[in-house]
Amino acid sequence: MRIYSLAIVKAPQGGSAKTLANANDLSSFSFYQRGTLAEFLTFFSGLVAERASPGERQSFTDVDKQDSEYVFHVYNRGGEEQLAGMFHPSRTLNQVVSDLVLAVMVADKEYPRRPAFSVLTKTLEAFTSRV
Repeated sequence: MRIYSLAIVKAPQGGSAKTLANANDLSSFSFYQRGTLAEFLTFFSGLVAERASPGERQSFTDVDKQDSEYVFHVYNRGGEEQLAGMFHPSRTLNQVVSDLVLAVMVADKEYPRRPAFSVLTKTLEAFTSRV
């Protein structure tokens, strides 16, 4: 069981996702593969975050391969608790609500779903309380 990446992503509705914070553990890969793999993880974390609906917990694997070794777990908490720290006098309530902050984890296929979503929930709570 291994976690390869954990990311906090801001995904406005109808816009492109932006990674706010991330941590990667690529020590099990060769030095020459790490850069490419880090880009892969960042790109697909954003892509998965853009497709998650508010209040949703989902797990995705590679669509082409059912025996994919990577599983993307995404948690979009949604709701009014997302509003903390996002108000600015020039922004309307609709703009604030449309800015959703999500947590995305990339793990191997052996990592269980329930602990994955527990980690995502705690990570998202810690990030929103500090930032």
